[in-house]
Amino acid sequence: MQSPYLDLHLLDRFRRAAPRAIGEHNARRRFPARLNRYLISSSYLFEEAQRRGRPLRVCEIGIDRGLMPRFVAEAAQHFGLEKTSVVREWIGVDIDVTRLTHWDCYDQLLSLDVQREAAPAGCDVYILLHVLEHLHDPLSTMQRLAAAAAGQTLIVVGVPSQPHLLAGVWERALRRRPNGNGHVSAFSRTRLLKLLGDLNLRIEDERAGYVLRASGRALEDSAWWQSWNLSLGRQFPGFPGEYLVCARKA
Repeated sequence: MQSPYLDLHLLDRFRRAAPRAIGEHNARRRFPARLNRYLISSSYLFEEAQRRGRPLRVCEIGIDRGLMPRFVAEAAQHFGLEKTSVVREWIGVDIDVTRLTHWDCYDQLLSLDVQREAAPAGCDVYILLHVLEHLHDPLSTMQRLAAAAAGQTLIVVGVPSQPHLLAGVWERALRRRPNGNGHVSAFSRTRLLKLLGDLNLRIEDERAGYVLRASGRALEDSAWWQSWNLSLGRQFPGFPGEYLVCARKA
């Protein structure tokens, strides 16, 4: 059964609330697939707060433009809730938080190099959206994170995904000549599931963020198309493009 928190109208609401943050080509379309990662991840947070019966302590690793907490705040209003009923504390972690402009979205900011330092312990949820592909050793980073996490902690991971047979080849190419995005590691669904499985994390949900992104094109004005896109992403989680996993520490 689809989560009631996967409401497509949140995409339209958020792109109107934060047009500069998401970029002009995304903001001019009603249901930009670029925001699917936030829609899906926020649904995990709302469901987890409901499951625990209390607001969550969240740690987001890799902040970028601060879109995740802003999306959750819009979603809470959309569902007639206070954000504080879903998240009681939001900790932002980045390698250098002094360069960030959206610091006001966070209750606490920490400058940490997660390739060498452990994330703060004691959080209910850890979010890593498009972080692991920037790390030379994502396994050791996730090992430290899993060690810091208490039992039943939720870990949400999103990565660009490749077909499994091409992931290793693409990673070697990236490390010889990194691209403009700073990617140095490559993932397929199989590769990420193995990494999480080796850490004894139980997979609770997985899906492709989209099957056909159509970024900035007229297709992104269609609720029917975007609903179909999300539905296929759940049916075929290994579809190349973007892969999202919700896992729990046993």
